[in-house]
Amino acid sequence: MSEPLRVGLIGAGSIAAKHLEVFAAHPQRLRLAAVCDINETAARAAAAALGVERVFVDFRRMLDEVELDAVDICSVHDVHAEQAIAAARRGLHVLVEKPMAVSMEQCVAMVAEARKAGVRLMVAQNQRYKANYRAIRNVVRSGELGRILCARVESQSARAARSSERSWLFDGSRAGGGVVISLALHRVDLLRFLVGEIRRVFAHCRTTDPRYVNGAENWATALFEFEDGALGEMFATNGAYRTVWGESLIIFGENGTVHAMPTLVSYSGPAMIASSSRPEPPPPVELGEKDRKSRYARA
Repeated sequence: MSEPLRVGLIGAGSIAAKHLEVFAAHPQRLRLAAVCDINETAARAAAAALGVERVFVDFRRMLDEVELDAVDICSVHDVHAEQAIAAARRGLHVLVEKPMAVSMEQCVAMVAEARKAGVRLMVAQNQRYKANYRAIRNVVRSGELGRILCARVESQSARAARSSERSWLFDGSRAGGGVVISLALHRVDLLRFLVGEIRRVFAHCRTTDPRYVNGAENWATALFEFEDGALGEMFATNGAYRTVWGESLIIFGENGTVHAMPTLVSYSGPAMIASSSRPEPPPPVELGEKDRKSRYARA
């Protein structure tokens, strides 16, 4: 059996906690070798959770001083490109949280540097690895639903509505946008994963909260046309007052419909599949949280 991949974690904020769970669950595949965050207290807390001794506040020092095979980037969006490119130039594989970067130019540069260095670059679109969505993909690919006619996704959150915080996520220059890039991006990626590539988009975004600045929106709608002619729709907000966090996805085919409505508590939910060849809906698909983490670690 090969040695575990030695990984340096860049960014020890809230999303990093999910990544730490994967490290803890797969010590035979992954070994967290160092943690870096500009907030040293946060970096030390994340490192202590897995007994990691090497802690840094400067990511370049970590890259230069620790023997690594890869980096896991969970930092603020506007530094993703700088950190990923620096890692690739040192011959390290890169896993970067979504969004990949804050501009198309940065994304292109990241891909170019990874190819030049011969390393792997992966964006953490983790919902592709969830058991319910993989089950839906299998149904779509099997042809059971017939030709896909339309798909709709929704993301809603009360995060901004219930808080007086002024987060960097509300600053379009740092986040790369607003609710679409910070929340709904997962939904759009699922449409591409389940239905296919999108060739045309019509979108309308609105900012109703003065804390959202520099082009960041807190409400968004979009209409899509897929390459095969299917239609798509997206709705997203993180300013929904007096409502729970939630996401939904529905795919309409000529012969059936797939509907997935994740719950607030589980962060993922069962998929209900109904088609002309199934008189009764099948049992819900198991979430398979452990399987999702395993697939993510292998990737």
